[in-house]
Amino acid sequence: MINQKIAASMAAVMAVSVCLPMTSEASSTFELRRKVVGMAGIMEIIGDMSENVSRGEFARMLVMATDYGTVGDQESRISVYSDVSQESEYAYYIQTAVKNGWMSGYLGGLFKPEQGVTLQEAAKGVLALLGYEDSDFSGNLVGGRMAKYKYLELNEDINREAEEILTRQDCVNLFYNLLKTPTKGGQKESSFYGKVLECSLTSDGEIDAYAMADNSLVGPKKMGTSLEDAVPFTLKKSNLFLDGEKASVSEIEDNAIVIYYHKATKSVWAYSDSDEEGKRGAATGTIEAIYYGSMDVMTPVEVEIEGRKYKLSSSDVQFAFSMYGDLRVGDEVTVIYEASDGDGETVYTVVDYMEE
Repeated sequence: MINQKIAASMAAVMAVSVCLPMTSEASSTFELRRKVVGMAGIMEIIGDMSENVSRGEFARMLVMATDYGTVGDQESRISVYSDVSQESEYAYYIQTAVKNGWMSGYLGGLFKPEQGVTLQEAAKGVLALLGYEDSDFSGNLVGGRMAKYKYLELNEDINREAEEILTRQDCVNLFYNLLKTPTKGGQKESSFYGKVLECSLTSDGEIDAYAMADNSLVGPKKMGTSLEDAVPFTLKKSNLFLDGEKASVSEIEDNAIVIYYHKATKSVWAYSDSDEEGKRGAATGTIEAIYYGSMDVMTPVEVEIEGRKYKLSSSDVQFAFSMYGDLRVGDEVTVIYEASDGDGETVYTVVDYMEE
């Protein structure tokens, strides 16, 4: 069994170190916004952010920003427009977006999926997600929606006119703004839209990227023979690390004992028994002894696995190896450790574990 609490807290540090820029102005940077939208699973964050976004692509973004996004791959694709084939990768998303009133087609039964999405079309979509309907806007619907879009500050960091086509960068900013905006009739503290995707807010009203990384990173997971089979995304254009260094698929498959992965950012952190000071590593073996402190016979302070001793410093790890936990002498276990220098010899400290 994997200790999920330890895994999440340790993995969050790794995810944020790769996913987020560590600057004093991180909460206002585009880079943070890009990573947040990626971790939320709304859109791919790898590639040229200056590219225009098509209506088909935007339909997918809208759906992925809702609960419908979790079942999209399981739904049958239905062609509802003559220019959207049943085999189109956007068929399900277009069908869902239109059915829910987030987007509209054109006269003659066309959707024009390859046409660029305009700001006014995008504003209609995100306002609909917030709960606004046509009846909320009197007179000119487009003008009313654009006024509400600006009033809610959904236009933050977006410098486009209503009929201009949006780029991927514009969409990152738009969906980030959506995540922190109150839903119709709500207050930001209690009903901001990001709650749909399990987001939380910081004290200054921004999306808490660290909490998102904590919640969405998976691991530790035992590495098998194929990295492709171990993660739920393609490894093309992915971020791969072995013992903290950039690595290839073959290097990970040949050396890694455990992996962590983050689906939205297509990142994999793999660990081998590198035994290098200042880095994390992983080791598998039989528990040969569990040592307790002289002042507290109830709390283990060290464990011996295959002849190597590992310090137990956190309360969660200590509990796992205590008489109240599940691990006993003779059990097989995999530990993820930090190696450090201790007066001329390497000290290994367990930061996570998984039972065999």
